[in-house]
Amino acid sequence: FDPFTTSPNSFAGTTETSRRDFITGIYTRADSTSPEQAGVEVLLNRDEFTRSWTADTLNWDVRTNGLKAFKWWDFGPLALKTDASFMYHRRVSGSTISKSNWSLSSATTRLEYKPGTNRLVYAEALGTYRSDDGAGYDLAFGFQEKRSRLHLQGSGSLFSRIATIQEMYWASGSLTGNSNLDNETGFSLQGSMTYRVGSSTTVGLEGRYRYSDNQAFITPDSTFINGSGFGTSTTTAFVQFNSKRWELETSLVYGASQFPDSLTQTDALNIPGDRLWIRNSVFVKGYVFKRATYIKTGIRTLISPLSYSTRWYDTNTHYWQANSTQQPIPSFIRVDAELSARIRSIMIVTRWENILDGVGQAGYFETATFPMMPRRFIVGIRARFIN
Repeated sequence: FDPFTTSPNSFAGTTETSRRDFITGIYTRADSTSPEQAGVEVLLNRDEFTRSWTADTLNWDVRTNGLKAFKWWDFGPLALKTDASFMYHRRVSGSTISKSNWSLSSATTRLEYKPGTNRLVYAEALGTYRSDDGAGYDLAFGFQEKRSRLHLQGSGSLFSRIATIQEMYWASGSLTGNSNLDNETGFSLQGSMTYRVGSSTTVGLEGRYRYSDNQAFITPDSTFINGSGFGTSTTTAFVQFNSKRWELETSLVYGASQFPDSLTQTDALNIPGDRLWIRNSVFVKGYVFKRATYIKTGIRTLISPLSYSTRWYDTNTHYWQANSTQQPIPSFIRVDAELSARIRSIMIVTRWENILDGVGQAGYFETATFPMMPRRFIVGIRARFIN
């Protein structure tokens, strides 16, 4: 379907999918209250898929055998964790993936240092190797600092990631892989700060930035290429108020994409993707009926005043594109109302979602071609019976 009409792009289509996973493992820990310190897992998987429509047919039957292991070591303020995995994939039938078999090996080492109960510094390294001579890595580092009112957190990473099996070996009528793709490389940075003002109010600020080069894109002729470098950034600010009677929160999220170079075959990716979301929630809570019941009720709103381009998911080929050639998402307002109650050991939750769906707006979308759920009413009950 198109994003804003009810006329289907294809009037006939069928999909059949079947997946089976078997996992067994053995783990050790110091005592019944401690986390697992070591373990080994064996995995057996079968993934079958068939989709046919007027323009194309997808089909595969892939079996996977895998082995995973991990181990924690504690040396006072130092902790070391290592884990490794080996996965062997075999295509039993189907023509959509041209590769008949491949294996993927990975190993991770994480080192943590806790100079105090409220401070943590860590570093992590991940290496991957695939049997078609593809190799990649992720190197990460970060810290956490907690004080009586202030909480700081920061992290960064460098990465070189192998192109996926789909990007390199896909073979269908609507999309063709490219076995000559280079690794996607780049870095990311993230930081956050929260501060508690008084006993009921918390303010926070968070920022993220990611730069990527050689990411795979689908061209207009339905094949994959390596794109040039681009960056994405997100900034979030929020205020929370939580008292005996009220819970209030407001937050502002601003996201932007920067494509410094023109991509001849993917010019649509240069469409601005600036996004502004304003979230608010107001809830009142307390005991009623002589403290026999505890009730919490209120509303949540999401306001998106700007039209923007989003990532795009192609359902036919199961692929996320970094930006969309589809019509930009128009401005929208989403409103949810909620009432929850605890009656002794029974919890009841009622929620009326997306109340303003279709009221003066085209609809509620978070990503191109994927409309969110229409207006709906949900009731949930959770009961515990204890002798």
